[in-house]
Amino acid sequence: ATAFGIARAAHWLERRRLTSHSRAVSLLTLAALVVALLNHRLVGRLPFGFNYPDTIVTAHTLLADEIAKQIPQSASVAAHPFLNPHVTQRERVYIFPTEQTVDYAFLDVTTEVSRHPNDVRASVFEWMEQRGFGIAVGRDGYLLLQRGESNQTLPDAFFDFARAPNAQPQYRVEATFGDAVRLIGYDVVARPREHQVVTRFYWQALRPLPADPCTARTGTCARVYPFYHDDAGKIIEDTTQRALIETVWHPPARWRVGETVMTQMLP
Repeated sequence: ATAFGIARAAHWLERRRLTSHSRAVSLLTLAALVVALLNHRLVGRLPFGFNYPDTIVTAHTLLADEIAKQIPQSASVAAHPFLNPHVTQRERVYIFPTEQTVDYAFLDVTTEVSRHPNDVRASVFEWMEQRGFGIAVGRDGYLLLQRGESNQTLPDAFFDFARAPNAQPQYRVEATFGDAVRLIGYDVVARPREHQVVTRFYWQALRPLPADPCTARTGTCARVYPFYHDDAGKIIEDTTQRALIETVWHPPARWRVGETVMTQMLP
């Protein structure tokens, strides 16, 4: 945008045959560069910008590239925002969900927080049930949906994002809820730059847990309900409106006895 702006301004100056044309263009270029750099420093998401993310490369991160390589270069793709850059260099690529006709959809349910987790899940099953897509790959929270694929069952490997077999909680708790669930600890992850905090909890099922939905009449369900409260005890944030991604996809009724499950509150 800066380059095009300078080019237009230079053309405007040239048409008016200003004697100081070259000097004016130089000053304009310098001013535009300074403004662009200051703006980037304040709001930019590239290096040296205030919003540059503190990225940590994990096994989950690397898995995205591995899955993306399975998409033919000639195929059209709809992808979640964080995955979109991994599937570019093709004629047609869109943000998921889209009304455009595509061959593949590439999703990561663990990083899509711009939409409600329930809406993300509903979109996935809508594409499978109404738009003819099936699951080509399902691993660690990633889904690669392919048009015409017959498989519509989430594979067990998809739920690995909610499992923490080697959990080392920041704070150990060892709190048991009846004979059903044990909370072994939690992490508090601060994000000072965004003025946010994320809290992770680590659970173990002690016996098979009843299925949802929860109803007051039967009282036979299990629901994870973490919340924050202020100094007066008033709840200021819970999971009623901003659901846990993990339990939307992997509810307590699916938890295996003895395995450690991680749930993470939205920032």
